[in-house]
Amino acid sequence: MKGKDILLILAMTMLFAGCQAMEQYSPEQVMTNAIDSDVEDDPYYGEMTMTFEDAEETITMEVKEWRKDDKSLEEVMTDGEKMITLKDGEKVTIYDEAENMVYETEFEEPSDLTFSSRERVEDILDLIGETHTIEKEDDEKIAGRDTIHLVAKKKSGEKSLFDTQEMWIDKENWHLLKMVDHTADNLSTIEYTNIDLDPNFDDDVFVLDIPDDATFETFDEDIEETITLNEAIDIMDSSFLYVKDNDNFSLEEITTMDFGEEMEKTISMTYVADGLPYMEITVTPTDDNTEEELFADEFEETVSLRGTKGQYLNLDGESHWLTWQEGDFSYDILFIHPDTTLEEMLEIVEDMEEVSI
Repeated sequence: MKGKDILLILAMTMLFAGCQAMEQYSPEQVMTNAIDSDVEDDPYYGEMTMTFEDAEETITMEVKEWRKDDKSLEEVMTDGEKMITLKDGEKVTIYDEAENMVYETEFEEPSDLTFSSRERVEDILDLIGETHTIEKEDDEKIAGRDTIHLVAKKKSGEKSLFDTQEMWIDKENWHLLKMVDHTADNLSTIEYTNIDLDPNFDDDVFVLDIPDDATFETFDEDIEETITLNEAIDIMDSSFLYVKDNDNFSLEEITTMDFGEEMEKTISMTYVADGLPYMEITVTPTDDNTEEELFADEFEETVSLRGTKGQYLNLDGESHWLTWQEGDFSYDILFIHPDTTLEEMLEIVEDMEEVSI
């Protein structure tokens, strides 16, 4: 993936006690206090470096951020190109300097776009709380500030999407100043190089300087469009597999995602049981039937279904995921009900049939 593509995805997404007393806390208590801390409700200015490495390439981003009340401004530089994201209440504006393009939208839940260290810690704890052990390592200074260094390692025999997670949390105010994710052949690092918790700036910093000749584009928070089965066939240019309603669950909604002309069309079918979400089936066109290992073997299980091989993953103990390729499509099923067994999932898949008009 090119740096510019990641930059835009990141912009959309951004649109991810004293020192002595802190030493007495367990690693879990440190993380809990980092989540509960209200330090990010105060104004601050920060500079950070974000690095993403895999077997093929390394992408580095330089980020500057200003925060005050419900306003934030983030500048992200990569490959000499800059993307600026301004959040002001419910309104989000993204300016792509290289393309001289402005994207605007409003979100009912703008907090979802907060590039927040508090939310990072909370997400990590939710994802690894049951599968990893968390230990303290030697303290270090990050951005000139004293931190507690925590390392989360996967327990023996546990299956998880995540391998080793490292966090450096500010001893004074619980701010996450550095995070490293080691997973399979991928390594990602987010590290503050400078942070000012008593900044001297006014609201003028939250005004974008946009050229008069910039092109504006407005997009909706909800890029999903609700469609019918017949419309889904037209979108995919073919019939595809689905699950008929039965006494246990029913098809509640079909949606398609519009990511632009260069992206493949996908459809998702949401099923409910007793008024609650049960599973979601996503159908995506594929060019061939070559199996692709998306995750590490240590937490992915190969299963037989519909005369072929698929992959099964227990995501977090409460939801389950099945994926396989058949015909012209890739199928992904997320089972949301925690009590659904693998045997029940495979039975549902075996009963799938082509949509007929």
